[in-house]
Amino acid sequence: MVGEVVARMAAAQRRCLHREHPLKKQELSSFSDNALRGEILAVLTPGAPLRLDDIMRRLGLARRAKRAVLETLRGLADEGLVIHLRGGAWTPASRLKRLRGILSVQRSGAAFVRPENTSGKRPDDIFIAPGELGEAWDGDTVEISLFPRPNAGAHGRRAGLHAEGRVLAVLERPRRQLTARVLRCSPPAHPLASSVSAVLCRPADPRLDMELLVDVSGLPHPPAEGELLRVTAGDRLDTSGSSPGLSAANSRISRRREHPSRRKGVFRPLPPLWSATALESLGREDDARVQEDLTKLNHRIPTTFPDNALTEAERAAAEPPAAASGLKDMRSFSFVTIDGEDARDFDDAVFVTRDAGGWRLLVAIADVSHYVRPRGPLDREAFERGNSCYFPSSVEPMLPEALSNGACSLRPGEDRRAMIADISFDRGGIPVSARFSNALIRSRARLTYTQVENMLKKREGTAFPQSSRLSSSRPGEIPPSLPAPELSAMLEDAAELAGLLIRKRHGAGGLDFDLPEAEFSMENGRVTGVGNRERLFSHRLIEAFMVAANEAVARFLTERQVPFLYRVHPAPSTEKLEELARGLNATGLELPLPSPAKSVKSADWLPGLLNAARNRNDLRPEQIFLVNRLCLRAMMQARYDPEEDGHFGLASRCYCHFTSPIRRYADLITHRALKYALGLDPGGTIPAGHKLLAAAERCNERERAAQDAEREITRRFGCLLLQARIGENFNGVICGVTHFGLFVELEGMPLEGMIRVETLGQDYFEYDAERQELRGTTGNEAYRLGQGVKVRLIGVNPGRLEINLALYGGGHRPARKGQKKALAGKTRSPRRHDAVKAARVKRASSRSEIPGKKGRRMTTRVPGGQGLKLDRLFSRD
Repeated sequence: MVGEVVARMAAAQRRCLHREHPLKKQELSSFSDNALRGEILAVLTPGAPLRLDDIMRRLGLARRAKRAVLETLRGLADEGLVIHLRGGAWTPASRLKRLRGILSVQRSGAAFVRPENTSGKRPDDIFIAPGELGEAWDGDTVEISLFPRPNAGAHGRRAGLHAEGRVLAVLERPRRQLTARVLRCSPPAHPLASSVSAVLCRPADPRLDMELLVDVSGLPHPPAEGELLRVTAGDRLDTSGSSPGLSAANSRISRRREHPSRRKGVFRPLPPLWSATALESLGREDDARVQEDLTKLNHRIPTTFPDNALTEAERAAAEPPAAASGLKDMRSFSFVTIDGEDARDFDDAVFVTRDAGGWRLLVAIADVSHYVRPRGPLDREAFERGNSCYFPSSVEPMLPEALSNGACSLRPGEDRRAMIADISFDRGGIPVSARFSNALIRSRARLTYTQVENMLKKREGTAFPQSSRLSSSRPGEIPPSLPAPELSAMLEDAAELAGLLIRKRHGAGGLDFDLPEAEFSMENGRVTGVGNRERLFSHRLIEAFMVAANEAVARFLTERQVPFLYRVHPAPSTEKLEELARGLNATGLELPLPSPAKSVKSADWLPGLLNAARNRNDLRPEQIFLVNRLCLRAMMQARYDPEEDGHFGLASRCYCHFTSPIRRYADLITHRALKYALGLDPGGTIPAGHKLLAAAERCNERERAAQDAEREITRRFGCLLLQARIGENFNGVICGVTHFGLFVELEGMPLEGMIRVETLGQDYFEYDAERQELRGTTGNEAYRLGQGVKVRLIGVNPGRLEINLALYGGGHRPARKGQKKALAGKTRSPRRHDAVKAARVKRASSRSEIPGKKGRRMTTRVPGGQGLKLDRLFSRD
């Protein structure tokens, strides 16, 4: 009885409020006029963010007006006046802090914005969820609004790890040229298609979630489905269905469509449609050259030089090396270059000799700064490129070939300008002095790593070119050719010094990751095989000498307080180390992890761990690779910075990049700073302050682009190679465990595929984050990190760069009695599916697997065999 009375009173009050509200007439007709807009903004402005129901109550409107108010709010949001927060509340856009920055989108659809640096401090990245990107693309300069801090931590992220925001506007779009794959040659139902010869395409870059209506009238031949085109994107097209000639009944360009989970009532918007104009046809996807061109376009890697930069390079290259005075003549020293068989430029040469006190190491680096003058066309182009980018069958150099492969390349038998680091070491490998000069040298040999390795191991049949004859003639005298034994003696001295330097660095805590590079074999433009490039001692020899030279230059410039770019590598965080210890413990490989009495917070156990894994004969190569990769993932990203902060991975307090100015702009900055400190460039200027910081940011940005391009081309070539091997079986090692499946590294090839949880059978699997394990709840099946598995290749998706695997002999088992409806997804609530992504989460109190750490373990029960596509927010790379 009391409840009925209260209900009547509440209803009467609502009727009264509704009758008295001045917007009653608009409620019954239209709620999109200025009066309602003003009322909504007035309600939102003074206080905290409000949900829709709260706004309705503040306005005193009836529930039947809810749709009109919601449409008005959406209109205000489209105009940028209000923001719809991820928790469902609305707030005025003016109340949120705004920032500018560059957007970086991941393949998963999530993104980060790196804010512009205006304070001198390095700002933290801002996380942008897939639904908050608006019309922004990867690489755009955008304006964003920051969400209130309590919203951080959504999508399963820890609160406070990253601030979160939404894209408000695209300020600059440097990327207009795209690579697109033809989806359909018949014209789509859009008015624009009736006036031009158009095809429907999708960008080949998986980070761009949109479709393109491409005008192909300028191509000599109509493209076929699956063909790749280079296009220039235009404007976003209206796909509301209200345009003339666009039928809502038969048009695929509808406003919303069913979610891939195909659960009733769960929808998501279609990809936006943009206009574009075809520039050229690149060819078919199975062509390796096409894949490389596509990757270059995706990461905005320039493929041509402007005419003024080419002209300057040719003019500089025509100048004789010794034309200017002041060069120290060091052509009497028997320098040699040691590079890979397919090396395209030679920017460093070495010479080692032993004396009574120890060793003398001479490192000669191409004098690029003599040819590339500051603020000229060539310098501006090198700054924009940041570094050279290498692909399996091509290279995009930082400098034109007239310099990179010509005047600056230390080719054997030719006089070249060089910057010399002359370092003396005592018998323990400790540097005792370092001198630097600008010199004229002549390389005696172009050696390969394989040749040096064979000679050091005294293998028979090691052949050297005639230019590898060495000499120790008097200073100022260019030596004649001598027999190869002198080369062998010099290399043996070099190997002994390098061994000392390597052991000394490892003893100081330096890390030596053993991560082989992918090596593809090709024939007639087709990828025919892939393997791991072997890492030899000769590689480590050159690395040790280059690191020694880089350190010596950094110490010298620091002592003289000359501004330059340090190479900084921060130590891993305690959180990362704890996560690493959990992951390594989960592999069951019996590795030397910290004891309970030793804190995981210190990273001094990592060198011993890597060394132990490398020397274990019972570990498969894939397991050793897994240990190295887990350790690498725990590391912070190295970067260029005007401030000294040490290099953790090399156990160096003071480090820079000096040895590769042909292919890295940061090294060119170091060369200019070194000449400035030595007084070798009168009138020369070097960047400092904000200019140096901007140079650091640019070098970091282009380094990341080159790394991303390298990873992408490896994935693309891997997909090309495996497309013809669907149905074959492979051995592999589980290298990643998530709630949605298992990542598997294939044996003998640096390729990674995924076993999705729905292919594991009808059991429910618990994901244990502490143990890095998926375990069946009714059976005895368990899959953990580091476990060897046999898999079958069931599919390849080149567009998504995905390799799909299934356990060999596994597959779908019949559903248990009473489960078929639930597994078909017809009886589960869409709200529940949205909220928990078809995963039941439980927390069990237990001890962690990390020695000395107590905590709670979170396990996620994931139903297998249901065809669920559990969204992956963050790319694993």
